[in-house]
Amino acid sequence: MFGKKYIILIIILLYSFHLFSKKQINGLLFSSSEERINDRTSLILFDDSPLKLKDAFRIDFDLAIWDIKQFGYILRIINENKQEINFSFVNFYGEDKIYLDFHSPITHESVQIPFSVQDIEEKRWLPISIIFDLKKDRAEVVSKDSSYICKSIGLQNPSRIKLAFGLYGLNLDVPQMAIRDIRIGEVGGRIHNVPLDGLRNEIVHDDNGKVRGISKNPKWLVYKHYYWEEKAVFESDPTTGIAYDSSRNNVIVVDKDAIFSYSMRYDNERKVLIKDFPFALNSGEAIYDDKTNLLYVYNLEQKTPDSPTMAIINMVNNKIEYKHASMSHRLYHHNAFMGTEKKGFYIFGGYGNHSYSNKILKYNIQTDSWEQVDFTGDEIYSRYFSASGQGKEPSQILIMGGIGNESGKQEHGGRHLSDLFSLDIETKQVKKIWDIKDVHSGFVPCSNLILSEDSTHFFTLCYPQHEVNSTLQLYKFRLSDGSYEVVSDTIHINAEQMETSVYLFYNKQLKEFYTVIRENNVDRKAKILIYSLLSPPVNFSELKSEENQSIFYWVLFSSLFLIIAISAIVLLLRKKRRRTELLALLEKNYQEEKKSQSKKEVDKKNAIFIFGNFAVYDKNNREISYRFSSKLKSLFALILFYSIEDDGVSTDMMSFSLWPDKDLNGAKNTRGVTINRLRNILADISGITLFHQNSKWYFSFDSDFYCDYLEYRKSIKNIKKEMIDEDECMSNLSDIINRGPFFQNIQEDWIDSYKHEYESEIENILWNYIVKLNESKKYVKVIEYSELYFIIDSLNEDVLRLCIHAMQKIGKKEQAITLYNKFVANYKKLMGEDPILSQPM
Repeated sequence: MFGKKYIILIIILLYSFHLFSKKQINGLLFSSSEERINDRTSLILFDDSPLKLKDAFRIDFDLAIWDIKQFGYILRIINENKQEINFSFVNFYGEDKIYLDFHSPITHESVQIPFSVQDIEEKRWLPISIIFDLKKDRAEVVSKDSSYICKSIGLQNPSRIKLAFGLYGLNLDVPQMAIRDIRIGEVGGRIHNVPLDGLRNEIVHDDNGKVRGISKNPKWLVYKHYYWEEKAVFESDPTTGIAYDSSRNNVIVVDKDAIFSYSMRYDNERKVLIKDFPFALNSGEAIYDDKTNLLYVYNLEQKTPDSPTMAIINMVNNKIEYKHASMSHRLYHHNAFMGTEKKGFYIFGGYGNHSYSNKILKYNIQTDSWEQVDFTGDEIYSRYFSASGQGKEPSQILIMGGIGNESGKQEHGGRHLSDLFSLDIETKQVKKIWDIKDVHSGFVPCSNLILSEDSTHFFTLCYPQHEVNSTLQLYKFRLSDGSYEVVSDTIHINAEQMETSVYLFYNKQLKEFYTVIRENNVDRKAKILIYSLLSPPVNFSELKSEENQSIFYWVLFSSLFLIIAISAIVLLLRKKRRRTELLALLEKNYQEEKKSQSKKEVDKKNAIFIFGNFAVYDKNNREISYRFSSKLKSLFALILFYSIEDDGVSTDMMSFSLWPDKDLNGAKNTRGVTINRLRNILADISGITLFHQNSKWYFSFDSDFYCDYLEYRKSIKNIKKEMIDEDECMSNLSDIINRGPFFQNIQEDWIDSYKHEYESEIENILWNYIVKLNESKKYVKVIEYSELYFIIDSLNEDVLRLCIHAMQKIGKKEQAITLYNKFVANYKKLMGEDPILSQPM
């Protein structure tokens, strides 16, 4: 009886786990027609086994169009006769007439579904349903609770269909779009769910883990919830002020020459708001008030007695008003926040004149002065490098962390503070919420914190500012008790200069975090770096869980079903001893498999594999191959080859090879962004560094780093030395070549010569080795290395003869005949004629 209950319980647990472990973050982002054809995204479902559908079926999915400028094909429904039904995004006729077009080239009938600019601006997910009635030869498209009928579509009843999203066939236009939660099936029958929630590179599964299709150049959205995406990098003045206009979703940058905005919705849209900005900046301080549309650009100390210390700019009409309020000294890394009043703002804390501050100062716009505001309640220590942000109530400001001490004196030493305070700017009360005692390492937050939309947590960027080459990560703190977790990958920052500042902003409509870094250097210059991250952010264990889900489900379901099977045997045989032995064996096998997988992961740390499927592993043994776009792979390959064969690749050669359709000036910005992205990725891999010296780019490697191509070159070099063990070198080569072709996913004109040189070199080495093995009558090895040779050249008749001869010598005559027949069929298919060979006896 107990055994039956045990089985039922396991089944319930298995089903419950399947239900509750569904991901909330899923979807596939498509690279659009802005990219080269080889870099655009495609998703083909049910290609190998088209679905047989009759009478009535429906296709449902969620769609988000990300770029209004890119026309393209969203979906094609293709039958067994290669006839298509097209569903596309149309933007030709102005922003007042944007629509989705459902069209049947079979009958030339179509219907238009309206689409709004607002939907695109906010990247809204819109449910789309297409219901096909094959009996009545019609289709119904449902969007936003509206229905649109297309009569006479021309599909047979029944039809065998496959689905193609994005790039497919002769029409190559792809919109920048995101797709998720695809469902297809007969009305009232079985539904196939393809949530697009997997991180399995190009393989696409349904919600039961079954392979349903392939995606080329996929961009899985969940990665945008963990890895920061670089939006812009440019040089600016060291006193540049940074602010954020949430209503327009613009980062405002104020330098000594101008005020301009950077559109976070459209990455490269940099707009000059005020030219020849006359205000003299001697510190990079700015804050924007969304309620009044006023931008405050301020210095805390006067340069001369008559010079203004503040410029208040009306961002509607660009009118500038100058003010003269000042203090005795500058306060580095203070916090600035708006009050509930219509004009004016507050600052808290900061460092200056060898002291830390805990004063709360308000700028009074009527009197043009800084006024100290006295608060009562809990004591808040003097500090700088703290974060501030809006609390639950409009009058509540949160202050978190920083560096400081009780006295405020620098000579008493500063320490990391890990506390949170609430300031009520109406009641003038300070309340301490928590103080974390178990922080594992010292860090400071950035200048801003963002309250979660449910007001249970807040987010801020944290980093060890005392380390020159530091890394930022997004932290999620529980508002009630200070427990926290890291919910993003790293951003690298050079924190050597005191003026270097970090800002965090958030856009509620797009649900995106933005990081802006003003990275100052010793040459009195600054670099502005802007990044974005989708919300909700995820921690690494969640991301890893999603990456490993298909394997995890397989192991979990297999293990549980094995336990059920074992339990059933127990019920039938009623032998407790047998049950215990089987369960123990199951656990042992599972642990051995875990150890094996763990060892395999450790071996791949700090490694890049270019043979076969391109694969990259960082210093934490995480696979980060997906971070390499096609262009980044090409850039890496080009620099790698020139680093080995020469002293590096020149900038002009790089531009000519990778962006041949652009002149040198036109390629400059694209090249700079691509190189910066490669630098950011390589920063997570130990043992490889990208250098730019003497106008050339090259890699430097040390022993921590592994690349199969470097190992390949080393083995080739050793084979040419007579004192080196040839068998060991060939064994190493075998392991490398068996991964697959050399840079198989790069289709660029410049790489063809490298591939040809590789094939000629390895064919010659393999052939000479096979001949030696044959002369030594090592027939098993002859077969092994002949099969390796066929990976590179499947039509070499001389290698085939030696391989067949070796098979016959060891009694594998049937295998020899099979190999011969396969060779002949392949040869005839590719060459159009039969090879001149005698059939093996």
